[in-house]
Amino acid sequence: MYHGNYEARVQGDELDNFKWVKTATDGRAFFREKKELQKFNLYVHDILERDIDGVERVVLHQNSGWKEIVDGQLGYVVDKGIVGSNSRNVRADTDLHFQINEEMSAFESFEEFWKMQKICKTKEIAQYLMTIACKSMISTLFEKAAFPDKSVTVIVGTTNTLKTSTALAFSKIFNAKEQHSPEVTFTSTQAGIETYVSKYRDAILLIDDFMPGGDRSKQAELNGKLELLCRLYGDRASKKRMTTFLGKDVEYPVRGHCMITGEHLTGVESSRTRMVCLVFEQGEVDKVALNYYQNSPLTLPTYLFHYISFISQHVPEIIEYIRSKVPEYRNQMKFKVARYNETAAQLLTAVDIMFSYWKESGFLNNAEAEKHIWQSNILKIISKNDKALEKVDAVNVILQALLERVQNKTSSVKDVEKISSSDDGDIYFDEQFVYIPLNQLFHLTKDFCKSYDIPFYLQPKMIADKLKERGFLDCVENSRGHMECARKLKQSRGITKRFLYIKRDKLEGFFGDDM
Repeated sequence: MYHGNYEARVQGDELDNFKWVKTATDGRAFFREKKELQKFNLYVHDILERDIDGVERVVLHQNSGWKEIVDGQLGYVVDKGIVGSNSRNVRADTDLHFQINEEMSAFESFEEFWKMQKICKTKEIAQYLMTIACKSMISTLFEKAAFPDKSVTVIVGTTNTLKTSTALAFSKIFNAKEQHSPEVTFTSTQAGIETYVSKYRDAILLIDDFMPGGDRSKQAELNGKLELLCRLYGDRASKKRMTTFLGKDVEYPVRGHCMITGEHLTGVESSRTRMVCLVFEQGEVDKVALNYYQNSPLTLPTYLFHYISFISQHVPEIIEYIRSKVPEYRNQMKFKVARYNETAAQLLTAVDIMFSYWKESGFLNNAEAEKHIWQSNILKIISKNDKALEKVDAVNVILQALLERVQNKTSSVKDVEKISSSDDGDIYFDEQFVYIPLNQLFHLTKDFCKSYDIPFYLQPKMIADKLKERGFLDCVENSRGHMECARKLKQSRGITKRFLYIKRDKLEGFFGDDM
C-alpha cells in the first residue's frame, strides 16, 4: 500500500474473507463497493488455482436462488454452497445466511411445518401462507416454465392482530437466528426497496407497515411505493436506476414473491388485481402456536432445505409439470378478475408439487384426500378476493354513490327544465342524461366510501376517466379538437357550473329497477 508494506499469515479457508486484509492493514484497506470485494475473492481463488494443484475453482453469485451449475443443470445456491450438495465451490456471496437445524430430519421438519396450520384460526389462511412459502422457493422454475409469479400477498389488519409476527413466521428464511424483525418497511426509501427486491431471489421479501399517512403528501408517497411493488412483481419487470456517478444504469431484477403487511388496502384497480389480500381480524392468530415458532426460528428454513433438496432431484420434470398443469388449471377457473385465474392456477400447481414431495417421501398416508381439501381452501382465498374486488370496482362505487344520493336526497335532484340561476339543486336530469358537477360527484363518492369503509384512492379527473372508459359519459369535441367530459348545460339560465352528462340508458342498464 502507499503508506507501507503489510504481511499476514492466513488460514486457507479464510483467504476469501476480506476481514483479514483489513486487520493486517490496521483498517487502511477497504472496498467502496461489494462488486470490488467479489473481484478480490475471485482474484484470491485464481492465485490458488494457479499455484496449488487440485484446488477447485470457486464460483460466487451475488444472490441466493436457483442458478445454472453445469450444462444447464439448476441448483439452489446459498451462502454455504448448493442446497443438497456437499460442494462449496459454488456459493452466494451474500449477507443472507441460510441457517438450518442440522439435527432435524426431513420427516421431523415436515411434521413441524405441517403444524404451522395451527398458527391461524382460519385454516385456509395458514395453508395459503404455507403454499406461498414453498412456491416462492421455486419462483425461477415457474419462470422457466413461462409462468412467472405475478401477484403479491397483502396481510391487512389493525394494530395488535399479530399480522407482522405471523408474516415473519411464514417468510423468514435467511438470517433466521439473528434477525427477528422485517428488514424492509414502507419507511424505507424507494431506492432501498428496489435493492431488496433484487436481493430476495426465490424467497419471500417481507415489507412491513403500510399504514395511513399523516397527511396527503405522506399518503401519496406510501401509495407510490405500493404501486411500484405491484408493478414490479405484477409485471416481473426489472427496475433500472440511473447512477450518473457510476457511469451506467443499475438494474434491479424482480425475483421471488413479495409479502406486504398493512393496516388498510389501497391502490388503483390494475394494482389491486395483482394483490391477494388476507384479512386478519382480532383473535385470528393463535398466540401459543405463533410463540412456539418464534422460539424455533430454524423450523421453516430447515423444512425448506429438505424441500429444495427434493426439488433439486426433479427439476426438469417439475418445470415440465408446471408448463402443462398451469394452463389446465387456468382453463377450469371462472373468476371475474382474469388475473385471479392465473394466480389460482399457479397456486394449485404449487400445492401439487408440495404434496408430491410429501407423498413420495412417505410423510402422508392420505395425501390425495388432503391435497383436494388444501386446494379447495386455496380457492376460497382467491374467491374472497375476487368478490371483494368486484365490490370496490371504481365505476361500481361511483355509480352506487350517485344512486344513494338520488334515492336519499330527492330534494336536490331536479328536472333540468326547472333550473334557474337561484336554484340550489346539485343533480339534474332529463330523458337522456343525469347532470352532475364533477367535483360534486367526487365528494359524494368520497363520503360514500367513508361510510362503507371502502378504500378510496380516486381523484376528480380519475372519476371522469373511469366513467368515460365504460361509456357512461357523453363527451363532445371542442373547438381545439379536445374531447370534453364536462360542459355547461344547454339550458344553463345563468348557471356557469360545468356538468358531467351521464347517459340515463347506461345507468338504467347498470342498476335495473333500482334507478
